[in-house]
Amino acid sequence: MSTAHEAGGIKVERVTFAVGGMKLDLRYRVTDIEKAKKVFTNGTALSLIDQATGKILEVPNMPKIGKLRQVPNQTEAWRVYWIMFDNPGALVKKGGKVTLVIGDIKIKDIIVE
Repeated sequence: MSTAHEAGGIKVERVTFAVGGMKLDLRYRVTDIEKAKKVFTNGTALSLIDQATGKILEVPNMPKIGKLRQVPNQTEAWRVYWIMFDNPGALVKKGGKVTLVIGDIKIKDIIVE
């Protein structure tokens, strides 16, 4: 991935399928701890937008474990973290483009592997 997939102190490494295509597994690396703090704040809205349809994909909230995203006690620069997103009906396909939205930050044109 190029630096085009970097903003707000994070760099998207990849988006792949999980759970038979029903979830999308986004991996990102922290490049600037101060800028990336909003990613790790529970109140910050996180979503993926399927660029082909405009459909907003949310982070699943499981009753016993909460949202399917990694929230470390101590953020480490250059460590890879993960966030899972619902992909209802396997809407997003391999090679499709998505936009990651973190609060007011948007990282566009991420290709799903």
